[in-house]
Amino acid sequence: MLQDCIDILDLTDRHLGKHIPIASRESESLKKRALGVFIDICKKAHVLLESDNRNAIEKIFRDYRDSVLYLPFITASDEGKKAFHLTNQLMHDAIAKDISDLKQFMESFDFAKFRSKVISTREFGGFLADHCTLLYERVKTSEHVEADQWLDAIFNLCYEHFSQCRSLNLIEYFAILDILPSSNQRDIEKAYRSLSKRYHPDKTGKNDSTMFRKVKEAHDYLIENIKVEGERGDVERPFDAKIKGIRTMLREGVKSLFERQQYDKLGTLLFRLDDLKMLDDLVVPSLNHTNIIDEIKELIQGYVKQARVDVDSNWSS
Repeated sequence: MLQDCIDILDLTDRHLGKHIPIASRESESLKKRALGVFIDICKKAHVLLESDNRNAIEKIFRDYRDSVLYLPFITASDEGKKAFHLTNQLMHDAIAKDISDLKQFMESFDFAKFRSKVISTREFGGFLADHCTLLYERVKTSEHVEADQWLDAIFNLCYEHFSQCRSLNLIEYFAILDILPSSNQRDIEKAYRSLSKRYHPDKTGKNDSTMFRKVKEAHDYLIENIKVEGERGDVERPFDAKIKGIRTMLREGVKSLFERQQYDKLGTLLFRLDDLKMLDDLVVPSLNHTNIIDEIKELIQGYVKQARVDVDSNWSS
């Protein structure tokens, strides 16, 4: 709507500028105000992304996205372009740090912090995997927005860590229908019915049916290739594999710590081992922390006994 108003004012200025000089001034005023609003949105996003409340960015993301996609003058300005790139960089850095923190908490056996970080990262990463990947694809096909390396990096991180329950390999088709990559078949059908009516040649009055055909092709391809509703519920959630592999990770970690004689870290593990119960409900089926704790304690006792035997043998010799 805003861009339509600006287009009308610009058209008026081109053809009737001598008679209606205010058109040009109003057009520039609208652009300036809209750019100011966009910059404010970006600043709010920056504050949220550098805080512990980064999930709140969801409330302003739509305005951010629509400004970029539907107002060409936003990214045509140096200020708008800089704000766009910086916001994408901060989104990338935020999710990259979350993923890095998960690895650090696991390696330090801080299972309480690991649990909290898994929950928050699943939410934030899931949001980016739905919304930023869609923006990434829309930017790729946009005529006025330049490609952004940070959106590309976000897409790669999401593809690696948050592909569960969404079909990111089909993102170009979801972008045509303007629906999230986690959409189910009902969402696809709903979007198709709406867009097919909008772009039908009888509706537009145009001979060009290119967009109508694209919508039809995207619908048909998605319906044929995405998992049917109900199957997605059985798909693992992000970081499930890491949690389910914790038994093996701890066994290998105990062995490595003994070999390197890092007994302080072994003490930390023993002290925090009971916190494994916090991870039980993060995966399905349950982690069953009791068996893992008993196994790791038995493993450590075995290494301790072996170390005593080795010491006694050295003394006796």
